[in-house]
Order: sequence, then C-alpha cells, then structure tokens
Amino acid sequence: QGIKHVDHFGFICRESAEPGLGQYICYVFQCASESLVDEVMLTLRQAFSTAAALQSAKTQIKLCEACPMHSLHKLCERIEGLYPPRAKLVIQRHLSSLTDNEQADIFERVQKMKPVSDQEENELVILHLRQLCEAKQKTHIHIGEGPSTISNSTIPENA
Repeated sequence: QGIKHVDHFGFICRESAEPGLGQYICYVFQCASESLVDEVMLTLRQAFSTAAALQSAKTQIKLCEACPMHSLHKLCERIEGLYPPRAKLVIQRHLSSLTDNEQADIFERVQKMKPVSDQEENELVILHLRQLCEAKQKTHIHIGEGPSTISNSTIPENA
C-alpha cells in the first residue's frame, strides 16, 4: 500500500514466458478509496499466506531412510559424545554392513595414514566413509522414486 498515496497498492511478481527464464514485474493499481485498498491488501495477504502454507506442505522434505548420507548422519549421531574406544566399536559395527571390498578399502586408507589414537582413527574412518557415502549418494534412487512397479503394496488404499 502506498505511504503518500494510500489509495494505491502494488505487488511484484515473477513471470516466466519460457521455462527457466523469469522476470519480475511490478503491478500498481489505484482504488476509489483507502478502505478498498485495505480490503484488497488483506485479501492478498491471506491468499499469499494460504498459498505459502500449501506449497510448504507439498514440498516438505521426504526423508529417504535408505540414503547413504542419511545412514552416515545416523552413525554420526550415535557416536556423538562417546568415549573414542566405544565410538570405535559402534563404527566397526556400522562398517560390517558394507561389502568386503568397501571395508577393505576404508581399512587400507586409514592404516596408510597411521592414526596414533582411537579418536584419530575414528575421524579418518568417518572421513573415508563420508567419501564412500557421497559417491553412493550420486547414484542412489530414493524410496518411491524408482521405476514404478504396480503391486498390491504400492497402491494406496484410497486410490
């Protein structure tokens, strides 16, 4: 709403004639009275709030439990604050879920760096585990995003 001219209001929006090409346009309107502008502004605010709420509900982050990086994050949460020898056991338990080649690769890389303590070894293992998880994440297909296969378990009950 205008400050000097209270019978005016405007808004800026992004319009795109072509996908990926957006431009901002400012629309300014003059109404018959200040009270009409107040009513229009209230309606615009409500519409914007409703649209934003619906959009955020629609785009809520869906956490994929099978993501390699999510698995690493959960491991880091489990070892946070643990005494280094105890953390080492938790990390080793996690490493046992990897393939033999992945385990051997991480072990060799860590040993080449000659860690002098459990804490340093834990940090190196996590470093190499992160690199492995980042590589796996690039080719990971999230749960529900794979090629669609129709089975009784994938059809929603309310379909």
